[in-house]
Amino acid sequence: FDGMADEIERDMRQLEANAAELESRQQGLRKFSLAIEHSPVSVVITDAAGAIEYVNAKFTEVTGYALKETLGRQPSILKSEHMPDKVYADLWQTLQCGREWQGELLNRKKNGELFWEDTRIAPLKDAQGRISHYVAVKKDITQRKRAEEAISNHGMELERRVAERTRRLQESK
Repeated sequence: FDGMADEIERDMRQLEANAAELESRQQGLRKFSLAIEHSPVSVVITDAAGAIEYVNAKFTEVTGYALKETLGRQPSILKSEHMPDKVYADLWQTLQCGREWQGELLNRKKNGELFWEDTRIAPLKDAQGRISHYVAVKKDITQRKRAEEAISNHGMELERRVAERTRRLQESK
């Protein structure tokens, strides 16, 4: 009986250690979950086939789509038709090779408004090395793109004015 009691005591200590380890891991998951949910960037998680399993609050704020409207759908619900098909072909080829893809996409919100996102998508692999999910982290860069366009337009206007003045000077000689 003493041997069985010792074995039960060892098992109990192991169970307590396992429970403490599990609690520690759960606390870590809660921290990461909170960080993602309150992140200033959109986060989208899909399964290996590209069906959406999760979007965070920022995604909902930026796109106008609620989580329940996106579950099971493809991220292409945001596709604006203003990006070349080659961009999407490159994106999927890169991801299916197990590499991260990054780039800028012009997308469409639920209300039809266009917006730009700096997008990074990484494949998540299971223990056997197979892709099980994709995780996308996306930052709305619409304001930056508008500012770049305004600067470009201003530069073109200045060039036009300089060319016009140069032409006038040459005609007056």
